[in-house]
Amino acid sequence: MYRLLSMRGDSEISRTLDTAVDRYLHMIGRSMPELATAEWCMVLDSHMGIGVSDWMDVMLVGETALEGMDMDRLDQKWGVNDQRMREVMTTLTYAEKQAICEVIEAFRADENGGSYTEIISRVLQQFRPDSPEPEPRERPRTRMSPDRLGA
Repeated sequence: MYRLLSMRGDSEISRTLDTAVDRYLHMIGRSMPELATAEWCMVLDSHMGIGVSDWMDVMLVGETALEGMDMDRLDQKWGVNDQRMREVMTTLTYAEKQAICEVIEAFRADENGGSYTEIISRVLQQFRPDSPEPEPRERPRTRMSPDRLGA
């Protein structure tokens, strides 16, 4: 938090955090991979008991899911296409990996009960952007000066 504040030269903690969290949640919502419910179940099942809280866990989320397929046959358990899941899990962007980790955390925290279909649907809905795409804004007319390129 203090690192972000110092980068922005900002002392208004609340405003800075609100802006950063809003941007982050929009990035997560727009980066959510398109997975069927059974595919989400396979990914969630592969991460049972495995942390997803730091950057290294995020980097390994696809590999962890594939390991669950290879070691525990989770693709067969959940009736998902192993080729498709291999392709999806090996081509994830960092933002998509982060989105999956957020779904895992929210799924674990959900205490409303119901079927996996209901829980996954509820969790995914939480990450959908709640505002429409913004209208294009007029850009400011000022530009940077190349005169400031030198040291």
